Amino acid sequence: VEQSSKLMSEPVWRLPLEHEYCENLKSEIADYKHLGGRNGSTIEAALFLEYFVNPGVHWVHIDIAPTSWDFSKKTATGFGAKLLSNVVTRIAEGTVDIS
Repeated sequence: VEQSSKLMSEPVWRLPLEHEYCENLKSEIADYKHLGGRNGSTIEAALFLEYFVNPGVHWVHIDIAPTSWDFSKKTATGFGAKLLSNVVTRIAEGTVDIS
């Protein structure tokens, strides 16, 4: 993802998984909850997904929602499309190791 980010000029940043946010995922009626919100919601979303990924499996959470819309132009930005297309293409071609 980071290499594709550079190739496609769509910058990414590896966000730390701060496990103290796991408190916000506790639920009285479900195993876990994720309701979004403003404070740490990207981190919480990644932590929520982490619960469902088997140990040893490489995974990524790409949060493009904050960059998906240009409110000044009232149009979608398309941010992340080139990045994800490049990642998938490189995996399909076998030019990136995902093990």
